[in-house]
Amino acid sequence: MKQRRAKLPPSSSPRSMRRCMSATGRSSQPAPSTARAASLSGIDLAWSSENTTVGTVDAAGMFTALAPGETTIAAASGTISGTAHVVVSLADGERQQNSGVEVPGLTFSSGQNGTTTVSLNTSGNDVTVGGSEIVIENETFTLTISTDGSPDVNNGTVNGTVAGIRLDTVPVVSNLSEIGQVSASVGANLTGIPSGAGLNVSISDNVSADASLAFQLAASADGLTLDAVAYVMNVERTNLENGVDIDGATIRMSVSAAWVAAHGGRGSIQIIRWAEGGTKEVLQTNFVGLDGDMEIFEAVSPNGLSTFGLAATTAQSTPSSSSGSSGGGQSTLAAASAGSVGAGETVTLTFDETAVTAVDVLAKDTIQKILLTAEAGAIPDGAGAPDGAVYQYVSIGDYTAIAGSMERATVRFGVSADWVDAHASSPESIALYRYDDATGEWAMLSTVYAGEESGRYTYYADTAAFGSFAIVAAPGTTAVTTAPTEPAGETTPAGETTEQTTAVPTTTAQPTPLLGGGTLLCALFAVAAVLAAMNRRRR
Repeated sequence: MKQRRAKLPPSSSPRSMRRCMSATGRSSQPAPSTARAASLSGIDLAWSSENTTVGTVDAAGMFTALAPGETTIAAASGTISGTAHVVVSLADGERQQNSGVEVPGLTFSSGQNGTTTVSLNTSGNDVTVGGSEIVIENETFTLTISTDGSPDVNNGTVNGTVAGIRLDTVPVVSNLSEIGQVSASVGANLTGIPSGAGLNVSISDNVSADASLAFQLAASADGLTLDAVAYVMNVERTNLENGVDIDGATIRMSVSAAWVAAHGGRGSIQIIRWAEGGTKEVLQTNFVGLDGDMEIFEAVSPNGLSTFGLAATTAQSTPSSSSGSSGGGQSTLAAASAGSVGAGETVTLTFDETAVTAVDVLAKDTIQKILLTAEAGAIPDGAGAPDGAVYQYVSIGDYTAIAGSMERATVRFGVSADWVDAHASSPESIALYRYDDATGEWAMLSTVYAGEESGRYTYYADTAAFGSFAIVAAPGTTAVTTAPTEPAGETTPAGETTEQTTAVPTTTAQPTPLLGGGTLLCALFAVAAVLAAMNRRRR
């Protein structure tokens, strides 16, 4: 008999794994199909699984996968029996879980003195009552209702005065191609449960340019440099409003220990939130334990649920300047992004927080997306200052690694006319330098003086790569008076995004393939095979 294969999310907890599968594409399916069942009506079958740590099968032939591995399921009736070999493996790729918070027989009512009372018919629900808590287990969530004192239990109905409501989603788990095993869940403190309330939680390692920009700006505001984002969890709310129905939340995101170690260790990991209205914040993040090979990080989100990224960060270098002559020593950061740019086309990204006002990128090959950051005030670690008075150090970061597809970039910048008059012999003596990490030296770029505008002298210079730059009044230097060759091709305005970003990604709920990538459930295959074998023997 052929092997049957199923995919399931990774988790060290069988209960968690079983529930996660149910949330993302039901792990348990009845078998056989109704047609085959009819041909075996009246026959009592005894079902069994050889390796119950991998999966179990109930009296109705419902197989539930619990852990990666192999098992053999069997069905027997008298002297007739049949078996099927089952292989359970991890699910891959983006996943989502839709949790409609509807519990049959659960009602809330307004009580005396502004209190709220709860009544729950336990029939048909998985309910545990203990102490001052009513705990309702669901395939995709756990609802915990705290009560003032012990609730009353009478004839299958539980009643009490509500002290708090907590909604915890079952972890969404997957195996992301370049990240490894991940797991994410949320816990929300609710003030009530409106009709039709629900959460759609999805995880993905496809981090959009807008999300990357928001995370970068949030990190910079906290004095951090964003090094990498492992994956994003997006929480789409239905009839649950932050600050009204949701009174704060707890975010849990896990990633493989190997990824954590490769990105600076546990102390570098942060959970960053991006929300409606352009809100961007780094949450206080703590390592809370291990789940198999995954490390679990937790953060409190006082402002509710939205989009979260699990990121690796490092502390920014302490800004420095040369001999008090710098025109700007405070570290500031701006970012800009653009979509696809075709080969030979030019896109302009603008900034408003640094002396660098724009960067024109000429594409050598098609660039799918661009995200550049411009940070003022930071000199490279271990670097000396270039000769001359430094107006500003600016680091231009290429977050989407476009250097290999870029023909060249033109850096446009402005310098205060008052500063130039005080530190330079003329406007033409200003030059842009780029720091060469390989040689540890500053290299002067051919710089064009473009004129004066609103009390600032404006310039531009071509560069073959990004990195650390310095705007310098160099002694004995005269700026080019004729412009270097302008980038070829028609200039295409960028889909500009700066720190005033307000767009929030939206997630449209899509049907989740059964057990990852459309793989059919092992239960359906296995049971069909068993019954087919039994049917043949009966004939």
